[in-house]
Amino acid sequence: MKSRDSLVREAPPPSQRLTLPMRIARLYRLPRWLQVLSGLLLLLGSGIAYRVYDYTENDPNFCQSCHIMREAWDRWATSEHRRVNCHACHHQSKIEGLRQVWLTVVKQPEKVGPHGHLPLEVCQKCHFSGNPRWKQVAATAGHQVHAERERIPCWKCHAKSIHRFRPPSEICKECHTKQHIEVAPMGRLHCTNCHNFLAHQVALLPTRQDCLWCHQKEITKRVIFREDSPMKFECQKCHNPHKKQSPLSSCQGCHQGIVASVRSNAQTHRNCLSCHRPHTWKTQGDKTCRSCHSPLPEGMGHQEGHKILQCTDCHHPHNWKTQRNGLCRTCHRRAEFR
Repeated sequence: MKSRDSLVREAPPPSQRLTLPMRIARLYRLPRWLQVLSGLLLLLGSGIAYRVYDYTENDPNFCQSCHIMREAWDRWATSEHRRVNCHACHHQSKIEGLRQVWLTVVKQPEKVGPHGHLPLEVCQKCHFSGNPRWKQVAATAGHQVHAERERIPCWKCHAKSIHRFRPPSEICKECHTKQHIEVAPMGRLHCTNCHNFLAHQVALLPTRQDCLWCHQKEITKRVIFREDSPMKFECQKCHNPHKKQSPLSSCQGCHQGIVASVRSNAQTHRNCLSCHRPHTWKTQGDKTCRSCHSPLPEGMGHQEGHKILQCTDCHHPHNWKTQRNGLCRTCHRRAEFR
């Protein structure tokens, strides 16, 4: 029996060893039927390998084959993304994919575990792309604030329910815990009724048109502005549904001097809304005064020729007490009092 050393010594020299081209050349010396069979087996093996790869990477049915994915599958199949392949959004490495298969086969879990990380860029790839096939949100107020400025991942709002991408009605309160609606009728509305998430504007605060869209269609309390109404600015300057505030506190923001001048008046006159009708504010002259002061007090200069005067001829707006010294002389010359 030959020793190990003799076998090593009897190995063919490098010049006689078969190289890859030589091995391929030997295949051509095989019978023709064997060459055809080898080629067919090679093609069949390649086709099967590609089909397995395509099924696991590009066919959503592969995900459905796992029994614990039934609920997620049903939600996806009826969602806006039902024509989007699972792996177009859920990216994971081959090693992570094999680990998922291993865990499913060996441990047979009852719930879907964490898998397929979803970074912000995945959503932006379609919804920030400018492609009209998808709803474009890059320039909308809500996404500029939350996605662009605050870098909040999309799934935090859009994936609370697996594969249900419309945010639930209570989603805003998860972050904005201190915000409450203090105006009772507006408590029934969703936050986006006022804060238009998809509006093409910089700020997420409601605009005048957002408010009027509801309040002029009688969806809530109807508001009518006269053509000569001075209130042409944003509604939020006076109204804040998130705060309890009296009408007077809203007026004080702009009319500080006037509010200070009415402090010595009767309690009724201290309330701006006693005379100024909301959203119109221009009084109707004597008609406004007589809505409270009718009939006029007797013995206070309201008889005789004074009946033809307007109330404001003697009573200065916002300070209704007359200044008797000199007030009469504004109309009656000094000679008439001699």
